[in-house]
Amino acid sequence: MDYYQQNNRQPYIRPERNTMATASLILGVASLVMLCTGILPIPLGALGVLLAVLSRRGGRMPQPGGLGCALSCAGMAGGLFLTLAVYITMLIGMIGSIDPSDLQNMDRSDLMNQMMESLYGSEYKELFRQYGIDYDALMDQMN
Repeated sequence: MDYYQQNNRQPYIRPERNTMATASLILGVASLVMLCTGILPIPLGALGVLLAVLSRRGGRMPQPGGLGCALSCAGMAGGLFLTLAVYITMLIGMIGSIDPSDLQNMDRSDLMNQMMESLYGSEYKELFRQYGIDYDALMDQMN
């Protein structure tokens, strides 16, 4: 009998599919696709890495699991980088809008007003009023 011929007496056994490895691959691709959202790739990538590690089942990691782990790590790193870049850019923009000479003469409420105006275009007391909260009464209760 030739080595490559299938023995007709033995039934064909389908190779076992590892659904965790496949799920890891899908989550890795999803984390890369969702990079434009910033924060979403981080939990998707973390879950993809977890499923890739669990797909080992004590042996070698299957090929889809390894690829899913790599894509998930890339998605997590990209999401973390983009999120930090956005927050740092916002912080630099907020700091750049504050005049350093005014900081010596400002109290806390003036500083808050200037930061809120640079971020949202209105004073923080106005934002409280939009939500139906009396800021002065709130501060009196806290003090």
